[in-house]
Amino acid sequence: MSSIGATTAHRTRVLITGFTPFPKQPVNPTAVLAPTIATALQRLFPDIRTTSAVLPTEWRRGPWILEDLLLSETPDIAVFFGIASRAKGFEIESRAANACSDAPDAAGAQATGEVLIAGGPDHLGASLPVQDILRRLRARGLPVIPSRHAGLYLCNAVLYQALHVARHLPRLASVGFVHLPAELPVPGRRQTAVTRSSPLTFEQAVTGAVEIVAACLGRPVPRHFDGAVGRNLPRTRV
Repeated sequence: MSSIGATTAHRTRVLITGFTPFPKQPVNPTAVLAPTIATALQRLFPDIRTTSAVLPTEWRRGPWILEDLLLSETPDIAVFFGIASRAKGFEIESRAANACSDAPDAAGAQATGEVLIAGGPDHLGASLPVQDILRRLRARGLPVIPSRHAGLYLCNAVLYQALHVARHLPRLASVGFVHLPAELPVPGRRQTAVTRSSPLTFEQAVTGAVEIVAACLGRPVPRHFDGAVGRNLPRTRV
């Protein structure tokens, strides 16, 4: 193998995902956030390879598409972002439950059973460096808490599916899910200042997300980085 090929083969690979809209949530901020995070990471750490994707908020297609991404992209780090009405900042999920609600998805369909994977463990633990993440985000003055309940909707389903697949992918060392406020402002769609319903600006969400991935990489993020990525965004997978 040539030196160039070896370098490419051993580049750290990062997968970032968000979600499409779903019932009662006509705009999902993470659909815009995920590619923006990927762009920021690629600019800050040009030696890694970052891919972003926006998953359909559907019981069947969401986890299936994620599994396909994990198998095809073979990332070292996979961090998924979703929204929750309860979130008052960053919520770092520490585990996923093998259970699901009867809430309809974006296609109007319901889950086919009470569990996600028949015979699977009741819970699977995420593998993000939670304490380092908490330290980094708090140092930037960003609201963050650890969470042990990812809900019973698609956020939990995607995390559980990823952790289930990760058991057969030795390269995938860091897997986790982060919930953000449902009213996170989206540039060009909503005001970007902190509102009564969202304690974070979009730029703060990007900054915190970059710190989360950087914690997985074991690298510092420049203190001057403020989440502003710019208009000329490289292409990412959506």
